Amino acid sequence: MSLIDHYDDHLRQQAARVTVLRGCELLYRTARQGRGITAEDARQPRDARQTCTQTAIQWGLSHLEESVGLLVSELMTNAFAHGVSPYVRLRIWLTDDYLWLEVWAGSSASLQQHDPGGYATGGRGLGIVDWVVGECCGAWGRTEDKKATWCQIPVRPELVAA
Repeated sequence: MSLIDHYDDHLRQQAARVTVLRGCELLYRTARQGRGITAEDARQPRDARQTCTQTAIQWGLSHLEESVGLLVSELMTNAFAHGVSPYVRLRIWLTDDYLWLEVWAGSSASLQQHDPGGYATGGRGLGIVDWVVGECCGAWGRTEDKKATWCQIPVRPELVAA
């Protein structure tokens, strides 16, 4: 079974557990799998961020625009920096209670949240994801096979207060 077939099977299993109101999937081709980010790859997270923030606004979730933008930027940058597949897949979907994001890069390598130091220009991505999701009273993690990173954000204020 190929990596993409395995991921598609994961999506079918996940879709069976929730009622998806709306959703979309974006597929990005990488220039250099798992060997840093090229100038071409560096544009992809920005494009994904713009697409997902506009999608959130169209779905009536403008109050989540900034959070969605930060999460997509960090998850996509991580995927391009550490992924091993020639593709990165981004999914955004809406259920009754949550907005979900999931980025698949085909790598099961362990992602570590760490302190990069005061003058480092990178290495803060998972810390930012953790902080943004925490501020939104959401959750994040990795799929069982460790090849995708996901996060969920409550879409209604009463879910945050609960």
